[in-house]
Amino acid sequence: MDEVKTKVREKKHLYYVLLDDKTDDNWRQYLMAKKAAKKAVAAYDNISKQLDAKDGSERLIYRLARYRQRQTEDVEKFYGVNDEHGQLITDRKKATKRWCDYFEKISTEEFSHPSIPQLPPTCGPIQPITVEETMAALKRMKPGKATGPDDVAAELWKSRHWNSAEWLAAFFNKVVEEKKTIVDWQRSTTIPIWKRKGNPADCANYRPICLMSHSMKIFERIIDRRIRDLIRVSTNQCGFVAN
Repeated sequence: MDEVKTKVREKKHLYYVLLDDKTDDNWRQYLMAKKAAKKAVAAYDNISKQLDAKDGSERLIYRLARYRQRQTEDVEKFYGVNDEHGQLITDRKKATKRWCDYFEKISTEEFSHPSIPQLPPTCGPIQPITVEETMAALKRMKPGKATGPDDVAAELWKSRHWNSAEWLAAFFNKVVEEKKTIVDWQRSTTIPIWKRKGNPADCANYRPICLMSHSMKIFERIIDRRIRDLIRVSTNQCGFVAN
């Protein structure tokens, strides 16, 4: 309700500003505020109708309570983290090292699993990566994703203003031929995302999101497609399969 009142007050304020000085900029600001206020009022009315309904109103109340609680949690400005002994670290350099050590541990930990049978290698010359393969991989790239170390968004590679598929295909073939990757492919940025449960100072309550170069993801999609065309996926396979 407070948010709705704030939006309405802002709209009224900009309305009086517009009356005093009828410029194009003031008109645009008023229209934006009017639209935001209308949206906030409609959302509040919708919640009121759902609460008045008999079916699902109790579940909605709990959802609203959880949402309001999350709004008060200032985890975005929380810099402290516990060490391996549970002691809080507030120094940024030490906290960064703690994160590095933690992610290195969980990323290199090996779990027991059945032995993988050895099969004869598939011999033959490596076929050059084609423009068609690259275009198919580009189509599967989702827009709006965070960039990696090279700070190049997927939208640049998917742009129709230049022949990116042809350029990438030539670049990928050079990588395969020289058996050497660029430096940005060897780096990544790990962002810890709190799971919204548990102690925010505990590293185990965070989900690591690894940001990599989108050009490498396109290359990996091409290799992945080729491998899937060669192997038979077991019916017991549940993860990383279509549908």
